[in-house]
Amino acid sequence: MTENILTSFEVAFPDGECLIGNHPKIVEIFEMVQHLSHTDANVLIRGESGSGKGLIAKAIHYFSSRHHGPFVKVSCAVLSEGVLESELFGHERGAFTGAYVRRKGRFEIADGGTIFLDEVGEISPNIQVKLLRVLQDREFERVGGNRTLKVDVRFIAATHRDLREEATQGRFREDLFYRLNVISISIPPLRERVSDIPELVQYFIARDLRPDHSPNTISSAALKALMSYSWPGNVRELENVIMRATALAPGNTIDIIHLPHETTQIENCDPLLKNDFIPFLPLREARRQFERQFIEAALRRNAANISRTAREIRIARRNLQEKIRQLSVDIDRLRQECLRAMK
Repeated sequence: MTENILTSFEVAFPDGECLIGNHPKIVEIFEMVQHLSHTDANVLIRGESGSGKGLIAKAIHYFSSRHHGPFVKVSCAVLSEGVLESELFGHERGAFTGAYVRRKGRFEIADGGTIFLDEVGEISPNIQVKLLRVLQDREFERVGGNRTLKVDVRFIAATHRDLREEATQGRFREDLFYRLNVISISIPPLRERVSDIPELVQYFIARDLRPDHSPNTISSAALKALMSYSWPGNVRELENVIMRATALAPGNTIDIIHLPHETTQIENCDPLLKNDFIPFLPLREARRQFERQFIEAALRRNAANISRTAREIRIARRNLQEKIRQLSVDIDRLRQECLRAMK
Protein backbone atom coordinates (compact mmCIF):
# COMPACT_ATOMS: atom_id res chain seq x y z
CA MET A 1 0.00 0.00 0.00
CA THR A 2 1.37 3.39 -0.91
CA GLU A 3 1.73 6.14 1.66
CA ASN A 4 -1.60 7.75 2.56
CA ILE A 5 -2.24 11.07 0.82
CA LEU A 6 -5.83 11.43 2.05
CA THR A 7 -6.96 12.42 5.51
CA SER A 8 -10.70 12.03 4.84
CA PHE A 9 -13.08 11.39 1.98
CA GLU A 10 -16.74 11.46 1.00
CA VAL A 11 -18.09 9.58 -2.02
CA ALA A 12 -21.72 9.94 -3.14
CA PHE A 13 -23.31 7.17 -5.21
CA PRO A 14 -26.04 7.64 -7.85
CA ASP A 15 -28.66 6.07 -5.57
CA GLY A 16 -28.04 8.71 -2.88
CA GLU A 17 -25.94 6.58 -0.50
CA CYS A 18 -22.65 8.00 0.70
CA LEU A 19 -19.32 6.56 1.86
CA ILE A 20 -17.60 8.75 4.48
CA GLY A 21 -14.49 8.30 6.56
CA ASN A 22 -11.43 9.89 8.13
CA HIS A 23 -10.04 7.04 10.25
CA PRO A 24 -6.63 5.93 8.87
CA LYS A 25 -7.83 2.34 8.34
CA ILE A 26 -10.90 3.50 6.40
CA VAL A 27 -8.79 5.89 4.31
CA GLU A 28 -6.43 2.99 3.58
CA ILE A 29 -9.39 0.85 2.45
CA PHE A 30 -10.61 3.66 0.20
CA GLU A 31 -7.17 3.94 -1.39
CA MET A 32 -7.22 0.18 -1.99
CA VAL A 33 -10.65 0.53 -3.62
CA GLN A 34 -9.17 3.07 -6.05
CA HIS A 35 -6.27 0.74 -6.87
CA LEU A 36 -8.73 -2.10 -7.54
CA SER A 37 -10.27 -0.06 -10.37
CA HIS A 38 -7.52 -1.42 -12.63
CA THR A 39 -8.34 -5.09 -12.06
CA ASP A 40 -11.27 -7.51 -12.19
CA ALA A 41 -9.89 -9.61 -9.32
CA ASN A 42 -12.44 -11.17 -6.98
CA VAL A 43 -12.76 -9.40 -3.62
CA LEU A 44 -13.80 -10.77 -0.21
CA ILE A 45 -14.93 -8.14 2.32
CA ARG A 46 -15.03 -9.06 6.00
CA GLY A 47 -16.69 -7.07 8.75
CA GLU A 48 -19.40 -7.07 11.37
CA SER A 49 -23.03 -6.58 10.42
CA GLY A 50 -23.76 -2.93 9.68
CA SER A 51 -20.10 -1.93 9.29
CA GLY A 52 -20.44 -0.86 5.65
CA LYS A 53 -19.48 -3.93 3.60
CA GLY A 54 -22.15 -3.14 1.00
CA LEU A 55 -20.88 0.43 0.53
CA ILE A 56 -17.31 -0.76 0.02
CA ALA A 57 -18.56 -3.27 -2.57
CA LYS A 58 -20.49 -0.52 -4.32
CA ALA A 59 -17.41 1.73 -4.32
CA ILE A 60 -15.30 -1.00 -5.90
CA HIS A 61 -17.87 -1.29 -8.69
CA TYR A 62 -18.28 2.45 -9.33
CA PHE A 63 -14.52 3.06 -9.43
CA SER A 64 -13.97 0.17 -11.84
CA SER A 65 -14.18 -0.02 -15.62
CA ARG A 66 -17.49 -1.86 -15.11
CA HIS A 67 -19.23 1.16 -13.59
CA HIS A 68 -21.50 1.52 -16.64
CA GLY A 69 -22.70 -2.07 -16.12
CA PRO A 70 -25.13 -3.30 -13.47
CA PHE A 71 -24.30 -3.66 -9.77
CA VAL A 72 -26.39 -6.60 -8.55
CA LYS A 73 -26.66 -7.47 -4.87
CA VAL A 74 -27.77 -10.88 -3.57
CA SER A 75 -28.55 -11.25 0.15
CA CYS A 76 -27.56 -14.88 0.71
CA ALA A 77 -28.50 -14.99 4.40
CA VAL A 78 -32.24 -14.41 4.02
CA LEU A 79 -33.06 -16.88 1.23
CA SER A 80 -33.63 -20.63 1.51
CA GLU A 81 -31.47 -22.92 -0.63
CA GLY A 82 -34.12 -23.45 -3.32
CA VAL A 83 -35.02 -19.77 -3.56
CA LEU A 84 -31.36 -18.72 -3.60
CA GLU A 85 -30.56 -21.18 -6.40
CA SER A 86 -33.36 -19.76 -8.56
CA GLU A 87 -32.37 -16.21 -7.60
CA LEU A 88 -28.77 -16.74 -8.67
CA PHE A 89 -29.15 -18.92 -11.75
CA GLY A 90 -32.71 -18.23 -12.89
CA HIS A 91 -35.15 -20.97 -13.90
CA GLU A 92 -36.98 -22.37 -16.90
CA ARG A 93 -40.73 -22.50 -17.18
CA GLY A 94 -42.05 -25.56 -15.34
CA ALA A 95 -38.82 -26.12 -13.40
CA PHE A 96 -40.82 -26.31 -10.16
CA THR A 97 -44.29 -25.60 -8.84
CA GLY A 98 -45.11 -21.97 -9.52
CA ALA A 99 -42.49 -21.50 -12.25
CA TYR A 100 -44.98 -20.32 -14.86
CA VAL A 101 -42.48 -18.36 -16.94
CA ARG A 102 -38.75 -18.41 -17.63
CA ARG A 103 -36.88 -16.08 -15.30
CA LYS A 104 -33.39 -14.66 -15.55
CA GLY A 105 -31.13 -15.08 -12.54
CA ARG A 106 -28.89 -12.50 -10.94
CA PHE A 107 -25.83 -13.74 -12.81
CA GLU A 108 -27.51 -13.05 -16.16
CA ILE A 109 -28.72 -9.66 -14.96
CA ALA A 110 -25.19 -8.77 -13.76
CA ASP A 111 -23.56 -9.67 -17.10
CA GLY A 112 -21.03 -6.98 -17.96
CA GLY A 113 -21.06 -5.61 -14.41
CA THR A 114 -20.54 -6.73 -10.82
CA ILE A 115 -22.37 -9.24 -8.63
CA PHE A 116 -22.18 -8.72 -4.86
CA LEU A 117 -22.83 -11.83 -2.74
CA ASP A 118 -23.65 -10.51 0.72
CA GLU A 119 -23.12 -12.97 3.62
CA VAL A 120 -21.72 -15.60 1.27
CA GLY A 121 -20.76 -17.72 4.29
CA GLU A 122 -24.42 -18.67 4.76
CA ILE A 123 -24.89 -20.54 1.46
CA SER A 124 -25.42 -24.32 1.48
CA PRO A 125 -22.84 -26.88 0.26
CA ASN A 126 -24.96 -27.56 -2.83
CA ILE A 127 -24.98 -23.89 -3.86
CA GLN A 128 -21.27 -23.62 -3.02
CA VAL A 129 -20.50 -26.27 -5.67
CA LYS A 130 -22.51 -24.45 -8.33
CA LEU A 131 -21.03 -21.09 -7.38
CA LEU A 132 -17.52 -22.52 -7.68
CA ARG A 133 -18.25 -23.54 -11.27
CA VAL A 134 -19.37 -20.01 -12.18
CA LEU A 135 -16.24 -18.59 -10.58
CA GLN A 136 -13.99 -20.99 -12.49
CA ASP A 137 -15.68 -21.21 -15.89
CA ARG A 138 -18.11 -18.24 -15.96
CA GLU A 139 -20.91 -20.60 -17.05
CA PHE A 140 -24.03 -22.24 -15.59
CA GLU A 141 -27.49 -23.57 -16.44
CA ARG A 142 -30.81 -22.20 -15.28
CA VAL A 143 -32.74 -24.38 -12.80
CA GLY A 144 -34.63 -26.96 -14.88
CA GLY A 145 -32.66 -26.15 -18.04
CA ASN A 146 -29.84 -27.78 -20.00
CA ARG A 147 -28.59 -24.83 -22.03
CA THR A 148 -25.21 -23.58 -20.81
CA LEU A 149 -25.06 -19.80 -20.39
CA LYS A 150 -21.88 -17.72 -20.33
CA VAL A 151 -21.52 -14.55 -18.25
CA ASP A 152 -18.91 -11.83 -17.79
CA VAL A 153 -19.15 -10.66 -14.18
CA ARG A 154 -16.87 -9.49 -11.42
CA PHE A 155 -17.37 -11.19 -8.06
CA ILE A 156 -17.41 -9.33 -4.75
CA ALA A 157 -18.43 -11.28 -1.66
CA ALA A 158 -18.92 -10.23 1.96
CA THR A 159 -19.21 -12.07 5.25
CA HIS A 160 -19.11 -11.49 8.99
CA ARG A 161 -17.64 -14.97 9.44
CA ASP A 162 -14.02 -16.15 9.35
CA LEU A 163 -14.29 -18.18 6.14
CA ARG A 164 -10.77 -19.55 6.52
CA GLU A 165 -11.80 -21.08 9.85
CA GLU A 166 -15.13 -22.20 8.34
CA ALA A 167 -13.17 -23.98 5.59
CA THR A 168 -10.87 -25.61 8.16
CA GLN A 169 -13.93 -26.90 10.02
CA GLY A 170 -15.44 -28.25 6.78
CA ARG A 171 -18.39 -25.84 6.74
CA PHE A 172 -17.22 -23.93 3.67
CA ARG A 173 -15.44 -25.26 0.60
CA GLU A 174 -11.74 -24.46 0.76
CA ASP A 175 -11.42 -24.15 -3.04
CA LEU A 176 -14.36 -21.71 -3.10
CA PHE A 177 -12.78 -19.66 -0.31
CA TYR A 178 -9.53 -19.27 -2.24
CA ARG A 179 -11.41 -18.33 -5.40
CA LEU A 180 -13.29 -15.59 -3.57
CA ASN A 181 -10.39 -14.40 -1.44
CA VAL A 182 -8.10 -13.09 -4.18
CA ILE A 183 -8.21 -9.62 -2.62
CA SER A 184 -9.19 -9.38 1.05
CA ILE A 185 -10.58 -6.26 2.75
CA SER A 186 -11.33 -6.16 6.46
CA ILE A 187 -13.56 -3.33 7.72
CA PRO A 188 -13.06 -2.31 11.35
CA PRO A 189 -16.21 -1.96 13.49
CA LEU A 190 -17.43 1.54 14.33
CA ARG A 191 -16.23 1.25 17.95
CA GLU A 192 -12.66 1.02 16.60
CA ARG A 193 -12.99 4.12 14.40
CA VAL A 194 -14.68 6.59 16.72
CA SER A 195 -13.17 9.52 14.79
CA ASP A 196 -15.63 8.80 11.95
CA ILE A 197 -18.69 9.32 14.18
CA PRO A 198 -18.92 13.18 14.04
CA GLU A 199 -18.81 13.20 10.22
CA LEU A 200 -21.32 10.38 9.97
CA VAL A 201 -23.66 12.10 12.43
CA GLN A 202 -23.58 15.37 10.49
CA TYR A 203 -24.20 13.51 7.23
CA PHE A 204 -27.22 11.64 8.65
CA ILE A 205 -28.61 14.85 10.18
CA ALA A 206 -28.32 16.70 6.86
CA ARG A 207 -29.85 13.79 4.97
CA ASP A 208 -32.81 13.48 7.36
CA LEU A 209 -33.44 17.23 7.61
CA ARG A 210 -37.18 17.91 7.97
CA PRO A 211 -39.07 20.54 5.93
CA ASP A 212 -38.91 22.96 8.88
CA HIS A 213 -35.09 22.67 8.75
CA SER A 214 -34.75 21.34 12.30
CA PRO A 215 -32.73 19.88 13.89
CA ASN A 216 -29.52 20.76 12.07
CA THR A 217 -26.89 20.20 14.75
CA ILE A 218 -26.09 18.06 17.79
CA SER A 219 -25.06 19.08 21.29
CA SER A 220 -21.59 18.26 22.61
CA ALA A 221 -23.10 16.08 25.37
CA ALA A 222 -25.07 14.03 22.85
CA LEU A 223 -22.06 13.66 20.56
CA LYS A 224 -19.91 12.60 23.52
CA ALA A 225 -22.47 9.94 24.41
CA LEU A 226 -22.49 8.64 20.82
CA MET A 227 -18.70 8.51 20.74
CA SER A 228 -18.64 6.57 24.03
CA TYR A 229 -21.19 3.93 23.01
CA SER A 230 -19.97 0.51 21.78
CA TRP A 231 -22.20 0.37 18.63
CA PRO A 232 -22.89 -3.37 18.33
CA GLY A 233 -24.94 -2.58 15.20
CA ASN A 234 -22.18 -0.36 13.79
CA VAL A 235 -22.94 2.40 11.23
CA ARG A 236 -26.40 0.99 10.52
CA GLU A 237 -27.32 1.38 14.20
CA LEU A 238 -25.91 4.94 14.27
CA GLU A 239 -28.01 5.78 11.22
CA ASN A 240 -31.17 4.53 12.93
CA VAL A 241 -30.35 6.43 16.14
CA ILE A 242 -29.94 9.72 14.25
CA MET A 243 -33.11 9.09 12.24
CA ARG A 244 -34.99 8.60 15.52
CA ALA A 245 -33.40 11.68 17.12
CA THR A 246 -34.23 13.98 14.22
CA ALA A 247 -37.85 12.85 14.45
CA LEU A 248 -38.04 13.48 18.22
CA ALA A 249 -36.07 16.72 18.63
CA PRO A 250 -38.47 19.70 18.69
CA GLY A 251 -35.81 22.39 18.21
CA ASN A 252 -32.82 22.75 15.95
CA THR A 253 -30.43 20.74 18.16
CA ILE A 254 -30.32 17.03 18.97
CA ASP A 255 -29.62 16.71 22.67
CA ILE A 256 -28.86 13.74 24.88
CA ILE A 257 -32.53 13.36 25.87
CA HIS A 258 -33.39 12.58 22.24
CA LEU A 259 -31.06 9.57 22.14
CA PRO A 260 -32.09 5.98 23.00
CA HIS A 261 -31.49 5.01 26.62
CA GLU A 262 -28.85 2.38 25.79
CA THR A 263 -26.63 4.88 23.96
CA THR A 264 -26.42 7.12 27.01
CA GLN A 265 -26.14 4.44 29.70
CA ILE A 266 -24.10 1.59 28.24
CA GLU A 267 -20.81 2.47 26.57
CA ASN A 268 -18.00 0.18 25.50
CA CYS A 269 -17.66 -3.39 26.76
CA ASP A 270 -15.18 -2.04 29.35
CA PRO A 271 -17.12 0.65 31.25
CA LEU A 272 -13.91 1.83 32.97
CA LEU A 273 -12.75 3.55 29.77
CA LYS A 274 -14.60 6.76 30.66
CA ASN A 275 -15.44 7.26 34.32
CA ASP A 276 -18.00 10.00 33.69
CA PHE A 277 -20.15 7.55 31.70
CA ILE A 278 -20.18 4.64 34.18
CA PRO A 279 -23.88 3.87 34.76
CA PHE A 280 -24.99 3.69 38.39
CA LEU A 281 -27.05 0.51 38.11
CA PRO A 282 -27.72 -2.49 40.33
CA LEU A 283 -25.71 -5.52 39.20
CA ARG A 284 -28.85 -7.37 38.09
CA GLU A 285 -29.93 -4.48 35.83
CA ALA A 286 -26.41 -4.04 34.43
CA ARG A 287 -26.31 -7.76 33.60
CA ARG A 288 -29.75 -7.53 31.97
CA GLN A 289 -28.71 -4.57 29.79
CA PHE A 290 -25.50 -6.31 28.74
CA GLU A 291 -27.37 -9.51 27.80
CA ARG A 292 -29.93 -7.54 25.80
CA GLN A 293 -27.23 -5.64 23.92
CA PHE A 294 -25.26 -8.85 23.29
CA ILE A 295 -28.30 -10.74 21.94
CA GLU A 296 -29.43 -7.83 19.74
CA ALA A 297 -25.95 -7.61 18.20
CA ALA A 298 -25.92 -11.37 17.53
CA LEU A 299 -29.38 -11.20 15.96
CA ARG A 300 -28.28 -8.34 13.68
CA ARG A 301 -25.25 -10.35 12.53
CA ASN A 302 -27.58 -13.21 11.59
CA ALA A 303 -30.33 -11.15 9.89
CA ALA A 304 -32.62 -11.68 12.93
CA ASN A 305 -32.67 -15.46 12.29
CA ILE A 306 -33.22 -17.04 15.71
CA SER A 307 -31.96 -20.52 14.80
CA ARG A 308 -28.68 -19.23 13.34
CA THR A 309 -28.18 -16.83 16.24
CA ALA A 310 -28.72 -19.64 18.76
CA ARG A 311 -26.09 -21.75 17.00
CA GLU A 312 -23.62 -18.87 16.94
CA ILE A 313 -23.89 -18.05 20.65
CA ARG A 314 -24.23 -21.74 21.52
CA ILE A 315 -27.50 -21.93 23.36
CA ALA A 316 -30.68 -23.87 22.63
CA ARG A 317 -33.15 -22.15 20.32
CA ARG A 318 -35.93 -22.29 22.91
CA ASN A 319 -33.61 -20.75 25.51
CA LEU A 320 -32.83 -17.88 23.15
CA GLN A 321 -36.54 -17.34 22.49
CA GLU A 322 -37.12 -17.18 26.23
CA LYS A 323 -34.25 -14.68 26.63
CA ILE A 324 -35.74 -12.52 23.87
CA ARG A 325 -39.06 -12.54 25.75
CA GLN A 326 -37.52 -11.86 29.19
CA LEU A 327 -35.29 -9.04 27.93
CA SER A 328 -38.04 -7.43 25.82
CA VAL A 329 -35.94 -7.62 22.67
CA ASP A 330 -38.01 -6.22 19.81
CA ILE A 331 -37.40 -9.01 17.29
CA ASP A 332 -39.88 -7.55 14.78
CA ARG A 333 -38.01 -4.22 14.79
CA LEU A 334 -34.69 -6.01 14.27
CA ARG A 335 -36.13 -7.97 11.34
CA GLN A 336 -37.38 -4.75 9.74
CA GLU A 337 -33.94 -3.15 10.22
CA CYS A 338 -32.26 -6.12 8.55
CA LEU A 339 -34.73 -6.10 5.67
CA ARG A 340 -34.18 -2.35 5.10
CA ALA A 341 -30.42 -2.87 5.11
CA MET A 342 -30.65 -5.58 2.47
CA LYS A 343 -32.73 -3.54 0.00
